[in-house]
Amino acid sequence: MGIITSKTIVFLNGAFIDHNSWQNWAEFFNGKGFRTVLLPRPEKNAIAAKPAEEDKSPARLGLEDVLAHYEAAVSVLPEKPIVIGHSLGGLVAQILLHRNLVQAAIAIHSFPPAGALYYVPSFLYALWKPIGLFGSLKKGYMVSLSDWKWRITNGMTVDEQIQSYEKYAVPESKRLMRDLFGKKHRIEYSSAHGPLLFIAGDSDEIVGAGLNYRNYLKYKRGNPHSVTAYKEFTGSNYYVVGSPGWKEEAGYAFDFIINN
Repeated sequence: MGIITSKTIVFLNGAFIDHNSWQNWAEFFNGKGFRTVLLPRPEKNAIAAKPAEEDKSPARLGLEDVLAHYEAAVSVLPEKPIVIGHSLGGLVAQILLHRNLVQAAIAIHSFPPAGALYYVPSFLYALWKPIGLFGSLKKGYMVSLSDWKWRITNGMTVDEQIQSYEKYAVPESKRLMRDLFGKKHRIEYSSAHGPLLFIAGDSDEIVGAGLNYRNYLKYKRGNPHSVTAYKEFTGSNYYVVGSPGWKEEAGYAFDFIINN
């Protein structure tokens, strides 16, 4: 029997994107015999593409709020789940695994934890507006359609970009984005952990593959005895959960689960 025995998968959404964007992945894994849970972040049930000025609830969220919310949610499940998280959700997945609250984690185009947050110019530039360094924390940040096309759904058709924006774009917390650069989410890389897979894409304009690979190496060097794997997909953008190639990546994640 492998290390992973859980039949429950919890999906954690990424920054700027609604949790319902995981629907295709959930249906895929349901078809493989898994129970799936799409967990929204606290107070993140906003209507897609709602202007930040009209939705102030996301602005109150910090990283500790998000972590506490997810910790409470997974702790009441009948078994330790597998977590699959995208971008910010990938970071949360790593932290939940580090805290031994889940059986395995798959971090897709994941934001890196403190200690692996290399100040890559493209990463800083992409998050400059969401961080809102010189703006008010009382309002959330809503990604523009222009930035959605350029940084999130690059490589997709214009129709696909517009449709995905109208359906899944949501306001993001500037406070939460700033917390990424704090020290509250460090990982002890030398600690033993359950199976962990990093999935990266060479066309991601926000969380580049290099960030994911360097984070992966920290795990491998810190504890080479724990199962840690890395896979990079060609042409995969930030919107990997709903892009045309999502099924190939979901299939790779499934293979990792059943083989570990």
